[in-house]
Amino acid sequence: MTVEELAGRFLAVEEELDMEEEEGGQHGGTRLLLTEEEWRARDRSGAGKKRGNFDIRKVRCYNCQVYGHYARDCTEPRKEQAHLAAANADDEPALL
Repeated sequence: MTVEELAGRFLAVEEELDMEEEEGGQHGGTRLLLTEEEWRARDRSGAGKKRGNFDIRKVRCYNCQVYGHYARDCTEPRKEQAHLAAANADDEPALL
């Protein structure tokens, strides 16, 4: 972590504390900002995601178009799609 990042974190916390003092709040819920690496680790761990009542039966696979699983879990062979630009016969090279 660079000195600038550390100073920025401290300034952000001080501003938050000042705002809470003006509002009459307490300091129990304050925390420092996360670095990019911490955000990535948090995303990988699934922190903050709702996992309660999710119905996988409503999910459709992009590979086989069947409901109930994701394409990454599909047992069918992967369908390759070519992303080619369609050329018209009247398209001629032109100088602008």
